[in-house]
Amino acid sequence: MSASDSKPSPAVRRKLENRRTRLVALARQVRAIDVSKFESSSDDRVQETLVPVVRDIAKKASQVFATAPDPDHEIADLFDVASLEVEVNVARLERVLERSDTLPKQLYLSCSILLSSLLRAAVALENRLAFTLQRTAELSLREELEVGLAIRRDYRRFEGWVSAFVDRSGEELRRDLDAGATALAWLRSRPSFDRMRFSDRRELFELERRTREWLDSDGASEPGRGLRSDIGTYSKMVQLINARTEIFDHDRQLTADLLAALDDLDEDASLDEELLERTQRLLGRCTELDCLLDHWPEAPASSWRRILNRLATTLGLE
Repeated sequence: MSASDSKPSPAVRRKLENRRTRLVALARQVRAIDVSKFESSSDDRVQETLVPVVRDIAKKASQVFATAPDPDHEIADLFDVASLEVEVNVARLERVLERSDTLPKQLYLSCSILLSSLLRAAVALENRLAFTLQRTAELSLREELEVGLAIRRDYRRFEGWVSAFVDRSGEELRRDLDAGATALAWLRSRPSFDRMRFSDRRELFELERRTREWLDSDGASEPGRGLRSDIGTYSKMVQLINARTEIFDHDRQLTADLLAALDDLDEDASLDEELLERTQRLLGRCTELDCLLDHWPEAPASSWRRILNRLATTLGLE
């Protein structure tokens, strides 16, 4: 019998409360680690200062995730998955430490990935236990979600600018790469830039460097076409932000909520300001929806419903 079908016994409830308290404490400890200040540090400093902290918090997480506090199979499965994820990410970190030919920043990235996975697991488990206990969850990824949505909006605008020239077969490379340099500089200037993935920022800096060098040179055609293509590939790659758990879950729930709200509207009715504002939070998830938001916000409910139904299928909604 699942936790949603019956209330836990007093003894089990105490175990759940205790584990939930430990999960909250773990999440707060993870959030207290300012991993970003090590981004520009040497690998030696990362190994000497950050790695011991990350190892210690991973050990604590393993203890918190070790065994489910209740025989309920769904909760047990969640704890098993969290424990396995810690094990896999710790193993990755140790492999990086053992190698002498690691790429620059690989150690920093391994630490960052491990801490992010611990936080997401702790939040998911605490939320599940709060549901079982019929309590309000103490943890959320709300801050991470809002940052992620801001980044997605910037990525989407960037991709829109790049798509205007990247697939052209013409030879006006200087004009196109001037536009590419402007788009890259704009993305780097955004308030969300410091919260973007390190690998995305590193790739952006590299593309900017190559673009400046090409624009300052005699502008050979073959390297220019390759660079134009690489900027286009980058603009597509960053759209993988949609795979983030908190963004996917947000989009899935919001799509279901919007479709439910549309059921109360006539086919020819327009979306009111509040409903349109909620729909704007999906900007960057679906090209069709983006086009409607940009160019036809006064579209009838039937048009919104048709696109949102297709999006619901993509997101796995029945």
